[in-house]
Parts: sequence; C-alpha cells; structure tokens
Amino acid sequence: QISALSAGAEMYITKPFNGEYLRISVMQMMERKEILKDYFNSAISSLEKSAGKVTHKDHKKFMADMLKIINNNISDKELTPRSLAKQLGMGTRSLYRKLEEIGEKSPTTIIRDSRLHVAKNMLITSKKTIDEVVFHSGFANKVTFFKAFKEKYGCTPREFRVRHTEEKL
Repeated sequence: QISALSAGAEMYITKPFNGEYLRISVMQMMERKEILKDYFNSAISSLEKSAGKVTHKDHKKFMADMLKIINNNISDKELTPRSLAKQLGMGTRSLYRKLEEIGEKSPTTIIRDSRLHVAKNMLITSKKTIDEVVFHSGFANKVTFFKAFKEKYGCTPREFRVRHTEEKL
C-alpha cells in the first residue's frame, strides 16, 4: 500500500472491500478534482504571494521583462520611459498605467533606481573611477548622478566606496 501511494496512486483499496467505502472514496476523489479544476480556471490561480504581497503572475512577468530590458540597456543614456515602452511594445501612457495598476513606481524612478543599483555594485566590486561608474551606469552627467546617489544612499559615491572598502578589511 505504501509503495503504491508513494508511486502516485490516489487511493489503495484492499480486498475484501466495502462497497459503500469504495463509492464514497471515488466521490471524494471526483469532488477534489472538480475543486482543483475550478481553482485553476479561476482568476485567483493567477495570483502569487511572495514577501507578504499578492502579485498577479502576468504582472510579475511584465516586471521581469521590463527589468530585463532596463538591465540590457543600463549604460544607454537614451533609455527613457518612451524607449522602454517601445521595446515592451506599448505606448508610454500605457506603460505608466500598467505600472500604476501593478502598484509600482514610475518608469523613470525604476530606471533611476536600477542605474543607482548598478553604480553601487560597481563602486563596491570594481576599481573604476567615479566618472567611469557614472558613464557605465547610464547617467547623463555627474551632477544628476551625485544628487540621486546621495539621496538614495545618504553619502557621496566616494564616501560609499571608502566605507565599503573598510568593511571588507
């Protein structure tokens, strides 16, 4: 019985068996299959819960596609919500609406945060100069980069690098 159930059998009935037991077992199995069928045909099956937040699977895929485009074009200074929307095959207004529906930040903020994340990682893991980090993370100029970096991390890029270099030691 154990090996049959372990192999995937839903039920194991030994002889002699009670007819009523068999009837009720089969009815329960059919009811369970109907409940599962209804669940997978319902909208709730397309939702996922992660980190205490319920997310629609289509929204998760959309965000993954969007972030992939951003990461592939991170050093491109011309990466804007308009170009991002075009690569996603939608209009700029539709992109803003979609992100608002999902409950995410604006595309501009997502792009900036992605650029800052890349810059932060470069400051920690590479020996590139601050100017090279600004260029490779796709910021148009140093002033914008320094302002955004200080706003997000509370210090200048140089201070950030020094602090994390000291932590490694």
